[in-house]
Amino acid sequence: MSNQISIHGDCLDVMKTFRDNQFDIGVVDPPYFSGPEKRRFYGKAQSKTTKRTDYPVTETWEVSGEDYFRELFRVTKHQIIWGINYFDVKVGPGRIIWDKVNGDSSFSDCEIAYCSLIDSVRLFRFMWNGMCQGESVFNGQRMQGNKKLNEKRIHPTQKPVSLYKWTYMKFVELG
Repeated sequence: MSNQISIHGDCLDVMKTFRDNQFDIGVVDPPYFSGPEKRRFYGKAQSKTTKRTDYPVTETWEVSGEDYFRELFRVTKHQIIWGINYFDVKVGPGRIIWDKVNGDSSFSDCEIAYCSLIDSVRLFRFMWNGMCQGESVFNGQRMQGNKKLNEKRIHPTQKPVSLYKWTYMKFVELG
């Protein structure tokens, strides 16, 4: 992948600077509801297995709207959009379901993405519940035994790296 770019800025403003179909694929996780930016702690204080993470409260959390999706579809040939079930956007039937293998957690059991590259539904199972994290992209239902190897979270709505590894292995043609 020699044509990678990383830009720090407002994605809507940045997308407006690109030409139509400039990118083969956009893999995105836009904010889809208000709340995570206001909640300071994630994880239950009384839980013996869940680590409390202190995220800074932010005032700059905008739920994506029509302008965002119009630009995304303009600059990308294909899309994988996490949280598609929260948006009123007309897209095709392709879906990716991420089963978080999170048991009786108060969080959602799974997350849903739109995938323009398929017309069916694909399932990826990977444990993601505080300190209980999957072992690997190939063995996500089994808990990582060595907690020092757990992925460190830096954002309240962060997805695991293994989810993106699987997504790229399954849907993105490299080169």
